[in-house]
Amino acid sequence: MELRELFRDIRHFSPDEFDHPEKIDRDALLLLDAMRDREGKRRPIRIRVNADFALTGHSKNSRHRCGDAFDIVIFDARTSKPLDVVEQFLMALRYTWGGIGFYPYWNEPGLHVDRRPWTVLGRRALWWRDKTSPYVFPYYCCPDANGNNWTGEQRANRWIKDLCRRAGVEPFGFHAMWRYVASVLADEHKVSAKRIQRILRHKNISTTERYIRLLNEGLKETFELLSKRSVPESGTPRKDVKDGESG
Repeated sequence: MELRELFRDIRHFSPDEFDHPEKIDRDALLLLDAMRDREGKRRPIRIRVNADFALTGHSKNSRHRCGDAFDIVIFDARTSKPLDVVEQFLMALRYTWGGIGFYPYWNEPGLHVDRRPWTVLGRRALWWRDKTSPYVFPYYCCPDANGNNWTGEQRANRWIKDLCRRAGVEPFGFHAMWRYVASVLADEHKVSAKRIQRILRHKNISTTERYIRLLNEGLKETFELLSKRSVPESGTPRKDVKDGESG
């Protein structure tokens, strides 16, 4: 596809912002542009793309090789500082990315997002990068027959609870973030439970209604506290994921 056609109707990005614009999947580009457009209406943001199509610097099965993946950092346009990585993660969850990885120990904390297919169990691939390990830990990335990946979930929750400890707030896990997304959509944006059910991929609407009902003001205050604190810039600075890692 020619660049002119590829970037037709793209409002917030230009070809010179990408390493290999001619190799980018148009559906992935449209989704990235939609995220920038909709989130920009909520608050002034800027999205910088650090990596797009690539044959090197990523794992052999990386979506970067397919052209439907981006490594991004989302900035507050008013301060030119990256948003807290948890806030970036919650922002990406509102959209239909099939894979979301978050990296709090890049030079500027950010995300990997891609358009891989959702699993047959209605789950997307989620993972995080620990500062002390060369490996990427999955959260429901390789589910068993029942859709569970408890090892990956426990590792991820240990990381987020450590983040809560450093922020001085009551610990919570990734499941709380999932409920928080449901609550924000229901309470602040008046989205119907049926639509939220589709976003969260719940089989039964009663599950969605329980998510919305269980969230309390204390959890909202916790996220507000986290948004005021940034993750310490420690660990090995990195921009790309080396060969042999996920991303």
